[in-house]
Amino acid sequence: MIRPTRSIRSKLLAFVGALIACSTLASALLVYNYSRDLLEPRLTAQLADTVAYFKADIEGSLRVHGQNLNTWARLGLMRELVVTDIDKTVSAFLLQLQTDYDSYAEISAYGRDGVCIASSSPARIGIRDPRAAVIGTANHIDVETVSADDGTLSVVLAATIPDPDQERTQIGSLRAVLHPRVFASFVAPRSEHRGISVRLADGGGHTIAGRLAPPDVAAFVESAAIELGSGPAWRITAAMPREMVAAPIRALRNRVFAIGAAVTLLGLVLAALLSASLTRPINELTLTTSRIASTGVLEAIPATLSTDEVGDLTRSFQTMVDNLSAAREKLVQSAKLALLGEMSAGLAHEVRTPLGIVRNAAQLLQRRMQRSGDKEGVEFAGFICEETDRLNAVVTDMLDVARPAATEKSPTDTIAVVERAAAFLESHAETAGVRVLTQAESPVAEIIADGNQVYQAVLNLLLNAIQACRRDGVVTVRIRNHQDGVEVQIRDTGCGIPEELCDHLFAPFTTRRDGGIGLGLAIVARIVEAHSGTVTAAAGDHGGSVFTMWLPTGKASEHGAAK
Repeated sequence: MIRPTRSIRSKLLAFVGALIACSTLASALLVYNYSRDLLEPRLTAQLADTVAYFKADIEGSLRVHGQNLNTWARLGLMRELVVTDIDKTVSAFLLQLQTDYDSYAEISAYGRDGVCIASSSPARIGIRDPRAAVIGTANHIDVETVSADDGTLSVVLAATIPDPDQERTQIGSLRAVLHPRVFASFVAPRSEHRGISVRLADGGGHTIAGRLAPPDVAAFVESAAIELGSGPAWRITAAMPREMVAAPIRALRNRVFAIGAAVTLLGLVLAALLSASLTRPINELTLTTSRIASTGVLEAIPATLSTDEVGDLTRSFQTMVDNLSAAREKLVQSAKLALLGEMSAGLAHEVRTPLGIVRNAAQLLQRRMQRSGDKEGVEFAGFICEETDRLNAVVTDMLDVARPAATEKSPTDTIAVVERAAAFLESHAETAGVRVLTQAESPVAEIIADGNQVYQAVLNLLLNAIQACRRDGVVTVRIRNHQDGVEVQIRDTGCGIPEELCDHLFAPFTTRRDGGIGLGLAIVARIVEAHSGTVTAAAGDHGGSVFTMWLPTGKASEHGAAK
């Protein structure tokens, strides 16, 4: 007997152990984490992360602004700067840029002599700025800080304006003054950096944005240099007050009490959930078995994910219900077939003889009508012959379902059987406008079977697939070795299998096709069952249906017999 993976006792032990382990682990983690946070290296690392965050933010913004400036400096419009007395067009363009990009307080274009030729601020035009006369290299952005009369600092970006007609020649420079609020937004306090003082300063130590560190500092971190063009490097500093260092210690006391209460509550909840998980499947199984006993309907047992004894009992009971349901289905099927056999025997005796007489009389009338030239009579006599043949075929199919012929097994080439069936139905497929494609694995093992019966089964499946397709449809037959047998898969592009027929598709008289009586698939099922094989039907991935017939090889048949 296989022991369950987890028993009820092991669950209880696991619960008690988990509760104690979680409490101990939570206490240990609290002491460890908060003690580590009190150490200066931890604070230093936290400040370093803050500095790196702001540094990356500022560098990224300056890089974007520099790319904008370089792009504007290379516009064809800047050709107007060659004619120093024409500035309205460029000034209007720069004013539009300042309006569209609210990050700039002023954008100006200077000639090689440092005189402003065009600007978004008209008062700037004509004024000479010595710093603007210095022409840098192409694709290079200079960043400098300019002190105003009121002591505030402005950040200026400068890019060279290349001459579009002469390579490696500059006609001036483009300078943009960034709004102070741009850098103020970078170092503004954030929720994740609450309590940390951040300051951005230029190479001379002048504050560009931010605030100075508080007087009582517990930790202090300065960033690596932010290289910006040819000017001195900027730096970002961050500091943390001692009040923030002491806060975790006070919070530790409160959190220990809160966690203790939470652990107690969690233990009660887990105990309630555990008891419910143990009793729920037992109650559901009891209710289900009571309904089965009172109604006789073999309903499905509610599924359970439990791996203990209760879960094993539920799954074993479901297996028993499935086996009983399958046995009942087989018993009903056998009763139907027995009744069908009796009906078929009576029909064969009572119907075939008069059908033969009717057909012979119709053929005699047809010949007389042909001699007398009565075309309409010939046609009607032909209809009688066709319908008597169809009725005879129905009786034959019923006999095949109810009393299949004895199998005479011998080595059989499945590919040859399939190709023979496809060739027989070739004209029928062409008339229906359906292509039949055969794909075979090489080599395919021989099966020990009755070749004529296998041919009949394949023929019925192919005929059903062709009839299910519309014009320009495709029926694909794949033959391959599979699990000590040969698998024949017939896939069509038809209308698919109606959901209401899926459960009893291979039962007699199951059909939705006009003019069909539903015996073709029942014959297939009886033939496959007689050969110890399987046949299944499923919906195709992209519409249509897929019928898969598996027949064992001689080795598989011997193995099944040995069992």
